[in-house]
Amino acid sequence: MVQLTTTPRLRRAVRIYNALPTTTTPLPADAVALSHEQIRAVSRALAHHPADSDSGDGDYTFSTLLRGSGIFHAPPAPAPAKTPEYIALMARLRRDEEEREYTALLAAPQHAASTSILSEDEDWKLVKSQISMIFNVLLSVLATAAAVWKVAGAWDVAARLGVAFLAAIVVAVAEVVLLWGYLGRVEEAGEKERQRGKGEVKGATGVSWIVGLGGVVEKRGSSGMGGKG
Repeated sequence: MVQLTTTPRLRRAVRIYNALPTTTTPLPADAVALSHEQIRAVSRALAHHPADSDSGDGDYTFSTLLRGSGIFHAPPAPAPAKTPEYIALMARLRRDEEEREYTALLAAPQHAASTSILSEDEDWKLVKSQISMIFNVLLSVLATAAAVWKVAGAWDVAARLGVAFLAAIVVAVAEVVLLWGYLGRVEEAGEKERQRGKGEVKGATGVSWIVGLGGVVEKRGSSGMGGKG
């Protein structure tokens, strides 16, 4: 039901209304708000009432009593009191969150150090692999040149040197082509593996808490999806 705020004129009219002998249900004289029907009842009861000797105002028509009034908005209801269980739960959740943050803070330097060590190990393995490949190529080139030099033992020195040098160049070019193709296949396989890793999403399970006016509700759930890109 819509209620209207009371004005000094309306409160004075209510006091006069309550003093009438015909009034069976008095209204609160100091009420901050009255309903539309209550104000109309006061106006009807005072329609022929004589002028007020104090103010000299005897106009108690409905439109006059409504003058200056507005819609009354009741103040919001106070928030429900927090139960001891709710307070204890909130304190425990805060402690758990602080412990998780502290644990993550301690684990961060260790994780960084471990990652640094792994990165150094991988770099060193890569360097050793490259050195080994270069050594194998040089060994193949020198072995081929030595073999051709020995096979062409009946030739003169200039011819033997030219043939050995040409054979060494051919073997070097062949080794570089084979090595280039091998590295390309390795890089392509690594790129495919990284793309598959990006497309996979692991599921996560956990416990969540829903806090409302009715209390705290524990909700367990899981979500996850997997895919390959």
